Amino acid sequence: MSCQQMSYCPKCDNIWPPRAHHCSVCKWCVLWMDHHCPWVGNCVGYDNIKFFLAFVWWAAVGTGSEAVTYITFYWNWIDDIWYIYVPCAMFSLALMISLSALYIYQFVNFINSVTTLEIDNFSKENNPFDLGVWKNLCLVLGSDFYCWLLPTRP
Repeated sequence: MSCQQMSYCPKCDNIWPPRAHHCSVCKWCVLWMDHHCPWVGNCVGYDNIKFFLAFVWWAAVGTGSEAVTYITFYWNWIDDIWYIYVPCAMFSLALMISLSALYIYQFVNFINSVTTLEIDNFSKENNPFDLGVWKNLCLVLGSDFYCWLLPTRP
């Protein structure tokens, strides 16, 4: 690539590779940036997308199991404070549904090799970064299928 084809970030004056975006919160450029997540306090991008997906997956599983526990306690009338279990179960179910929707949205984006910031730029037919579902999954999650939901480097 010649110097004329190189692009520079106008905000931090660093080399700007393809698919990088400048985060206005972190004040640096992030490769394959998806979004800045206030829940993890960092940008979600190429270096940590697997950890973010695992975090959202296990948070959805945890809130789902919590909802099942509250519903079980309510159903079996374990003690006299059943009125506490109903709102807790409803809150856990709502959180599980929203986390599951976020996970599905992010997972579909990454099997199509597109980030949230790029979703308007590429269609399914004209995405030059799409390598196919399996290669996109391996790029993000690693080639070891049994480690996909574990917090390990791909």
